[in-house]
Amino acid sequence: MTLARCSLAAGVALGLGGLWGALAAAEVPAAGAPVVEPSAAAPSTPSAPIDPLPPLESPAADARAEPGAPGAVTSVTPPRVLAAEVVYPPGAHGVGRVVLELVIERDGSVASATAITGDEPFESAALEAAHNWRFLPARRGAQAVPARIRFEVSYTPVAAVPATPAPAAEPPPVAVGPAPAAQVTEVQVLGEIPPGSVALSQAEVRVLPGAFGDPFRAVSVLPGMGMMVTGLPVFFARGAPAGNLGYLIDGIRVPLLFHAFLGPAVVHPRMIERVELHAGGYPASLGRFAGGVVSADLSQPRGEFNVDWSVRLFDAGAFVEVPFAGGRGSAMLAGRYSYSALLLSALSDLSLQYWDYQALVSYDVSARGKLSVFAFGAYDYAATPPTAIEANGPPTQNSLGDLGGGENAVLFHRIDVRYDQRFGESTKLRSAVTFGTDATRGAQGLVEDVSFGGRLELRSQLDSRMLLRAGINATSDRYRLSLDPNTENYTDVVALFPTRRDWVAGAYADLVIEALPGVTVTPGLRVDRYVSAGNTALGVSPRLAASFRVSEAVSIEHALGVADQTPNFVPGVPAVAVAGLPGGLQRSLQTSAGVRAQLSWAMSGTATVFHNAYFNLSDPFGQNQDLELDADEASVRSLGNAFGLELLLQRRLSEHFGGLLSYTLSRSTRSYGRVHSVSGYDRPHVLNLAGSYDLGSRWMAGVQTVLYSGIPGSRTLGERRIFDQSRAAPFFRIDLRLEKRFPISQQAWWAITAEIMNATLSREVLRRSCQPDCEDEKVGPIVLPSLGVNGQF
Repeated sequence: MTLARCSLAAGVALGLGGLWGALAAAEVPAAGAPVVEPSAAAPSTPSAPIDPLPPLESPAADARAEPGAPGAVTSVTPPRVLAAEVVYPPGAHGVGRVVLELVIERDGSVASATAITGDEPFESAALEAAHNWRFLPARRGAQAVPARIRFEVSYTPVAAVPATPAPAAEPPPVAVGPAPAAQVTEVQVLGEIPPGSVALSQAEVRVLPGAFGDPFRAVSVLPGMGMMVTGLPVFFARGAPAGNLGYLIDGIRVPLLFHAFLGPAVVHPRMIERVELHAGGYPASLGRFAGGVVSADLSQPRGEFNVDWSVRLFDAGAFVEVPFAGGRGSAMLAGRYSYSALLLSALSDLSLQYWDYQALVSYDVSARGKLSVFAFGAYDYAATPPTAIEANGPPTQNSLGDLGGGENAVLFHRIDVRYDQRFGESTKLRSAVTFGTDATRGAQGLVEDVSFGGRLELRSQLDSRMLLRAGINATSDRYRLSLDPNTENYTDVVALFPTRRDWVAGAYADLVIEALPGVTVTPGLRVDRYVSAGNTALGVSPRLAASFRVSEAVSIEHALGVADQTPNFVPGVPAVAVAGLPGGLQRSLQTSAGVRAQLSWAMSGTATVFHNAYFNLSDPFGQNQDLELDADEASVRSLGNAFGLELLLQRRLSEHFGGLLSYTLSRSTRSYGRVHSVSGYDRPHVLNLAGSYDLGSRWMAGVQTVLYSGIPGSRTLGERRIFDQSRAAPFFRIDLRLEKRFPISQQAWWAITAEIMNATLSREVLRRSCQPDCEDEKVGPIVLPSLGVNGQF
């Protein structure tokens, strides 16, 4: 008998994924900006750098600064324009106003430019000119830092009087220079990426083909990420099992990633500013996962009313930001609702429904204190046949207790209340409490979890070269299992997921030390104590990271760390966690060394070598290449190793022409008992190549190609499987995206977007058994199409 056939964990998750498969078969936000009016004079470039504006305290800077940034909570000097030339567009009439969002690099170059408001042809002219502008970069103390600003360009049709006659067809240039009236209300410094980590911004995720605008789905293109099956949120980060990769939003764990396992993310994309992949050796503030961590930053309020909406084939979503109390407060609300149940009931005997919500409300209680509430949740429901729905309608309440046979549902809610207090110029303290409820229901039972936790997070600039980050946190989980005694494998399910109370408490601290100019060292330590079903375990996790800036454009990075985790093997199913700490904690030793460089043509690149060693590993998928797990298989512990090379070459996808090349060369092995072989889902080569191009007339096209090695073939060795046979054929797919945008005004637009993941209709091998001849068990083709309209105002 198999656990997956009866367990609430794999049964619901894979069941929803199967339904969907059959159906288908950022940097930180822009802040204040220098507002500069162009003059009618000829362009001029200052012969000497302009003196920077007086230092300006930036509340947002300390919230987003990362390890490589000593002085993260000190004052920030905003960027100053050195040379910015634009040309009045041929054929244009009247006055034009364009607001650009610029990312200014450490060398003063413009890394990216995005139009916030503006009409054609002024918007295109400003975007084209922006990449040739030069700035005096933002500085934190004496150190140049990347920053994002808003920059306003005003076009006035004033004829120039050149010293020598210019050709009639060539319009006069218009210079943009530092005006005495320029005002900087706030500068927000872009977060420094920790050594060994990579990130994608909200703007890049929005146009990435195959991601559907969802940040958590977009991480699949980053180096180090291997997949079990294309499209599924089951990732092997640097060879770690899928259950060892954690997902956090603003430090809060996300219990479910995607609706119906293959559908859209459970968090609206506008609520997330950027997403980072920490594949190993990550900061001490992140922990309790022996693999890696995907960490998302919440979007920051723009300070003005704005709306984002979308209507697609199967769902509709909206985001709205509303400032209040004269700008002291802000509310951001978002959510999605699926009406697919109506469509599916007319086409098949399947029913699928989902919804989600998010809310972030913040208020400045004082000049140095802010109170915020962040709440989010999601619901998924699936049933067959439709007769059960016709009789009662799909349940959409907050309880899953009355689901009948043939129905499955998952539900979770999170409420996080936090207060941020600044002390003086260099210290910030966050105190927060989090309440959550999770539930997963199958045809034969229900598992629930009620959680409550609290945390304190401290950031203090001890001196100009030393930043302290420390915190404590604790969480209590109350699990409850209700199961039909006639359930197949009833004893195994009760043993793995019983009613109980679990606790975890921990503390962490690290120091970001600028040992020498351009040399940053970050030692850290994390300690966690786990309690489950009366059993206890202690995890001690030292960390060490270092960054050496060779030049303004090149740095060398090293990361070393120990991480631990409970023996849970089920990825992304609310309220489902293995009880009792059987076999003790999983642990990993993570090491990496790499080079990060800013290249010409606004490109950046990283090259990283890594080695992760996994101890006491719980990996039934990698050991058996099978989703049908029994309790005995889940109890097997192994020693794992993963090593390889990761390459990333990137020009921001939000550019006029953007691209991304990600390649991972790796090997992942498992050893337990008499078995010594590669992992069941080891993929030596993983290549992602994505590009986006502005076709003009507000058409944007994108394409992504994905290629990775097939899984290894297996044979039986006693009661175990060993993966030393020939591999399945490589997998290849193409994702496509096309968008046409229609402007309504300077601040409003709507667009038609068509997108498809796996346009090649490629099938994938899920299992390969070779005894003696190799036979492939295939899945798919998993095809995810999307057609809809969306807009902003």
